Amino acid sequence: MPRFSTFVVLLSLLVLAGCNRVEPQAKPTLSATFTTGWLDLEKDGTSEWRWSEPTASIALTNDAAQAETVVVEFDVLSISARSLQMTLGNKSLPTLALPLNEWVHQKISVELSAGISPLTFTTTEAGATVAGDTRSLYFCVRNFAVAPPEPAVAP
Repeated sequence: MPRFSTFVVLLSLLVLAGCNRVEPQAKPTLSATFTTGWLDLEKDGTSEWRWSEPTASIALTNDAAQAETVVVEFDVLSISARSLQMTLGNKSLPTLALPLNEWVHQKISVELSAGISPLTFTTTEAGATVAGDTRSLYFCVRNFAVAPPEPAVAP
């Protein structure tokens, strides 16, 4: 009987100490940093955007120990029709055909390696200017976000 009592006491102490809890798996911390090829941040009350040079990169960071599937979401605009190639690290992503002066929404599921991966945008068409702005404008990205995919909803 003394062994059983000791076991019950030890088990009770472990439960009180919280050792019976199973902690949920931590989600990876994901972040995005505009690195090279971007002009200064612009914003209004609801949106943030940056115009680019012909080649521009965003560093996507995944602090998990392994690759994670993530969703990259943003809007992109060009004031002249152009194609926009995208690569994530060494992997080519779909090429976008940007129409004249129309926001194009993108929501792309990608496999993001652990650590930092560059998302690079490239266009070969010439930049454009608008009245009152001396900058050569290539394409504009607004409301950029990277996040884990939304969980599937069971039927």
